[in-house]
Amino acid sequence: MPGSDVTPSSFGVSSSATSVMMAVAMMILANQTPKAASTPTSAATQAATAAATSAATATASAAASGATLRVAKAGGADVLVDAKGLTLYTFKNDEAAPGKSVCNGACATAWPPLITTGATKVSGSAKAAELGTTKRDDGAMQVTYGGHPVYTFAGDTAAGQTTGQGLDVNGGEWYVMDAAGKKVEKAGS
Repeated sequence: MPGSDVTPSSFGVSSSATSVMMAVAMMILANQTPKAASTPTSAATQAATAAATSAATATASAAASGATLRVAKAGGADVLVDAKGLTLYTFKNDEAAPGKSVCNGACATAWPPLITTGATKVSGSAKAAELGTTKRDDGAMQVTYGGHPVYTFAGDTAAGQTTGQGLDVNGGEWYVMDAAGKKVEKAGS
């Protein structure tokens, strides 16, 4: 229905923040990194780089102890989050290869996959029956939920943020997920 789709602004993300995130995502996707000695960097680029590093660190921490998934309120909807409260996303392009991640390289830098080396757990209203794993191209085991590989987003720097919701990057759309393992396309879905 027109006007009912969730956009970054419907989750409280300003258009300027969305523009910065898109610019950073495009930089990452183009495999461009700022060079401190020769290229001046903006505070926004430095913050986004720090956010990407933080998200990668959070993913590595989850891998060390096994991942935990739960449901929390974010952007006005109940969505799937990791143990740190970071929103988990599904990638539309993964549907072409059910249960397999097609987000690798620069894509996985912007959208860190939720990796586990231990037992994956759920808490709250997340459902253990929906949990699974898939082997990534690099050999790591990525958590799946409802048969969909799950990812965090480098642009989400704090619990409850959903800045990646509805973005169309890396050749496909990204959506937050609900406790049933379905993508959330509309507010309150």
